[in-house]
Amino acid sequence: MSDITICIKCNETPSTIVNRKEAMCDSCYNRFARGKLRKALSLDIYKVNSRYGIHRILVSYSGSKASLATLDMLYDLMIEQKNRNNGKKGFEIVVVNIDEFERNSLPQSMTSKFDELKSKYEEVSFNVVNINDFLDGKKLIDYGLDKQFNIVIKKSDKLTMDQIFQSIDKSSQEDLTEILYDNILLDVCKKFQCGTIMYCETMNKLASESLSLIIKGRGTKIPEKINDTTIEDIHIIHPIRDLYTKEIEYYNNINGISDLVVESNRVISNINKNMSVKEIVDRYLRNVEQSGYSSTIPTVVKISEKLVAPSKFSGNDTSKCNICGDTIYQDCKTWLSKITVNDSAPLTEEIEHEYLKMFQDQEINEFDKSTDIPICYGCMVAMNKPVTWPTDEDIINEYSLE
Repeated sequence: MSDITICIKCNETPSTIVNRKEAMCDSCYNRFARGKLRKALSLDIYKVNSRYGIHRILVSYSGSKASLATLDMLYDLMIEQKNRNNGKKGFEIVVVNIDEFERNSLPQSMTSKFDELKSKYEEVSFNVVNINDFLDGKKLIDYGLDKQFNIVIKKSDKLTMDQIFQSIDKSSQEDLTEILYDNILLDVCKKFQCGTIMYCETMNKLASESLSLIIKGRGTKIPEKINDTTIEDIHIIHPIRDLYTKEIEYYNNINGISDLVVESNRVISNINKNMSVKEIVDRYLRNVEQSGYSSTIPTVVKISEKLVAPSKFSGNDTSKCNICGDTIYQDCKTWLSKITVNDSAPLTEEIEHEYLKMFQDQEINEFDKSTDIPICYGCMVAMNKPVTWPTDEDIINEYSLE
């Protein structure tokens, strides 16, 4: 008698499910996957006839497999609400894609891909935001570090975000881009009067995010980035946090939407100096998963969910980083001075002394005097060389650049 696997839910012959020990047919798997998203939307604000009115959900859409699956699950729930309640729904969907300029070229224009998505998801508002819009109403400042880890600044010329990122290494680009995206999505969320921002990150991506934040010196940001939270009265949620990336791929395949995915053509092969921190961590976690240790991934996420803001510094005066906006719990400059050796080997040749003087003269002339502008450790790490960043006018006025 041959072995025939049956669905644990409905006892029918199922398709193969990746990363799940139990087998499910396609119909039951859809209920399982969509149930994760429905659980994240269990609050009254998302329900039909809520006393808060119709809620607006902003979906952070990158064109990836995960963002497409999230949109499909959310749309399915909205249509189900309408069918069950005589056309009434508890929420509206606003999809926002951030145009990443030339740095991460995609195989197909997101705008043209939106034309296909609009025909399938007719009741969704699709929007593309230019990343350079974040510069409107802001002044550009060059931030640098002197040898004593003091922040030195100067006014910068008008640049595009593409030009700004060309001057820094790839890991710093990635780090500062994420900060930029979070700020843009908050601004756009307010503009469209949305009450929720939905990030489309799988369990794999959240595990990678957590480890990357530690490596980049941003460990205190883990609770905010990994957990569902509220910022400025806006709910930040991760509805597919319990699903593996391969499970999302399977969901797209059985629902016939894989052709709507838009992702970069870039292939990561070997570890090299052109890879960012997150790309290296992503590759490491993929190898862990393929080696049969996929349980490591949810373990990283579950531990990260339990982390909270440091309490040992709660009695101290805290400040906000002028670049990323994170809370600074401890004076980074004092701490860095204790663990860092800045002195070089003694100079022996006359030409070395001449080069040193040229460098010092240039350093003094290039930047204004050091300021007490607060910068967190993570941003200092990103500033391995001066970083240009948009800053509000009122903040600039606090610190004289004369």
